[in-house]
Amino acid sequence: MYDYRYVFAVNIFLLLKLFDAQISATISESFVTGCFLPIYHRGISNSEPIAELWRVDVIDCLSYCITNAPENEDRCSSVVYHRYFSTCQLYSHDGTLHGSQIVYASGHDYYNRTSYIVEREIRKHEAAKVVKEASEIPNTFLNDDEQKNETEDNAEWSVFAFLNQNVAFATCQPDEVIGYLVFTGYESISKGHPHLLHGIEQTDANGNSFPCNSVNYNPIQEICELYSSDLKSKNGLTHLMKKEGSIFADKICLAVSSRFRRSCQQEAMFFTHPGKKITKAIIDYSNGTISIGHCIAICINSFHCQSVTYKNGLCVLHDVDVISDPASMVDATQDSYVIQNGCVAPMTSEQNADEKIENNKWNAWSDCKFGIDGERVRVRSRECGKADCTDLQVQNCF
Repeated sequence: MYDYRYVFAVNIFLLLKLFDAQISATISESFVTGCFLPIYHRGISNSEPIAELWRVDVIDCLSYCITNAPENEDRCSSVVYHRYFSTCQLYSHDGTLHGSQIVYASGHDYYNRTSYIVEREIRKHEAAKVVKEASEIPNTFLNDDEQKNETEDNAEWSVFAFLNQNVAFATCQPDEVIGYLVFTGYESISKGHPHLLHGIEQTDANGNSFPCNSVNYNPIQEICELYSSDLKSKNGLTHLMKKEGSIFADKICLAVSSRFRRSCQQEAMFFTHPGKKITKAIIDYSNGTISIGHCIAICINSFHCQSVTYKNGLCVLHDVDVISDPASMVDATQDSYVIQNGCVAPMTSEQNADEKIENNKWNAWSDCKFGIDGERVRVRSRECGKADCTDLQVQNCF
């Protein structure tokens, strides 16, 4: 006799297997996110992570916290994920241990772990390939028509618009490095109300503080103009003009991992060359980079990166020192910039020997009578005879 109950049971079993297959792609993701309580735009300060991952998505980040961290001595109890850089920091506490704090951090998301149940089929992290060949660079950077026109149409432009949306306000986080984009031979001509200083006068040293986001500085005339955010438009735009002997500096906040923080002191200087690009020694690139500041941060947090080319969201990392190899920079359009990495590892003895030879071409260092952002600095100059040669150097006085 034909058993319909058996057929019905088999059909139900097959339907359940089909349903299980349909939801299997999302069950791991839902499980992972269910183990954490997210708080957006928050990070952990005054504490070192137990592990740090790069170029991962948020699900892989949280999965690593659940599956891999228990293999270590410290259990993963919270995670901070940086959406812009796709970085993942794992902590053995909830962000309140031994003086650590949960603080506001733009672009960061804090995940407090609420469950310690481990699922076997959570996706595991696979490291992304970092080094890319030059042939993989998008056409937006190496466009044939553009390269042809850059040489022919690179007229003597004296005024251009500079966009920096990553401005360092008073809310810069303690774990961020404050840096300066330094344009030698340029000054801002945008309208603003500067706080004017002349020489080393201390007439205003009454203890009052005032916001400073940008600086026009003339070391020859010893005139320093300190600007707040009113120098720029709402989207961070200012206009720069070529002016011999002048320096324009723009403050930025930089997210630097603990691994590279030793080589990056506070108030580092990143010399910026507008209308230039580098096309060799490419070690990596990032498309859709939201600002010059983020491009610099990617370079700082990468091994062997000495300079970057930034243009309209395209960030290209180079293993080139433009100071020792100025010919590596070639003419480009106004919206292309070469920025030197102001955070560098200690020089080798061979590099020190090269610097001593190079120093013979420079004038003697000035006295420590100049200042940038409250710090004494000294300057020196040289006659290069080349437009793309660095003719002014600034150094902190210790």
